[in-house]
Amino acid sequence: MINLPVVGNAVFSVLDIEFADDEKGCKIVFSARNGNGKLATFETGTFFDNNNDEAMSPKHDICVSTAGGCTRRCEFCSVPSAALGFERLLTAEEIAYQIRYSVALRNPDGTLPNVVGMMGNGEPPDNAKNVIAGLMAVINDPTIDIDRVTLSTIGENQKGIFAFTKVFAGLEVPVALQFSLHVADEVKRRLIIPGKRSIAEIMPDVDYYAEVTGIPVKFNVVLMEKDGFTNASIKDAKQLAALLQAPSFYSGRQLAAPRRLKLSAYNPVPKLPFYGPAEETKTLFLETLAHEGVTTIKTFKGSGIEIDPVTGKGGFACGQLRATTFAQLSR
Repeated sequence: MINLPVVGNAVFSVLDIEFADDEKGCKIVFSARNGNGKLATFETGTFFDNNNDEAMSPKHDICVSTAGGCTRRCEFCSVPSAALGFERLLTAEEIAYQIRYSVALRNPDGTLPNVVGMMGNGEPPDNAKNVIAGLMAVINDPTIDIDRVTLSTIGENQKGIFAFTKVFAGLEVPVALQFSLHVADEVKRRLIIPGKRSIAEIMPDVDYYAEVTGIPVKFNVVLMEKDGFTNASIKDAKQLAALLQAPSFYSGRQLAAPRRLKLSAYNPVPKLPFYGPAEETKTLFLETLAHEGVTTIKTFKGSGIEIDPVTGKGGFACGQLRATTFAQLSR
């Protein structure tokens, strides 16, 4: 265990650092106690990524947690079912420290652009005050160069989304919103993402963010299947295309910052029934989107994704970070 200095009201420890075989991916497991002495264990993923395009310059992606565990219970995510359950929301210092430590460890000379994604453990709008404070502390730190930031949300916490809209509009560092949609069919979405707000209720909030900030909102869709469920059918692709190309649900006008699609296939998690669709299914989904006029942003398929539940190795990808932590700490 490496003891780290006191930062704000928390004492940080690095419990584990694991590198992928090709060293492009890295997962860091932290623990910290807040001012009340309450423990949180949380994970940060960092990746050298060029979207699998050798012609593109790589960047340093930092996947930051906003909680020890998560307040939400998405069916396909490892976090709610992990041996380490929800502990608490993270402080601003704990959020900022993940970024500072990742940069110092992986990109100390600043040769690569640092791209921050609030996509680790936790639902960022549920911890909006500390997310804002932590991000602003890093953005205003002259020793760290942040190229851009993305905040992920399932759309349930309207108050938190509005707080982000108010604070991040007009910043020199662009802060984008990513809506974890996953499927445009309301009934199907409710099967995998529990909540009270419908897609129709969430869309005005995310479109308002785009209109106020001028930054396109990313719509995250992870193609997944299990017995009796798929979000990768031709009908799903057509419904998704229609939603992405609809006028603003806030103003009724065409968006000046059009919605963008971030598409990937599911990364399996032990003991969860979901899996990624077959190659021909993914190809047909993409072809249908293209026919409907939608261009996609494919996510990378990075290293360190395969999980060994016994040793706790692997599990670097979205939805996987917490899956192996208990095994890591026990080995």
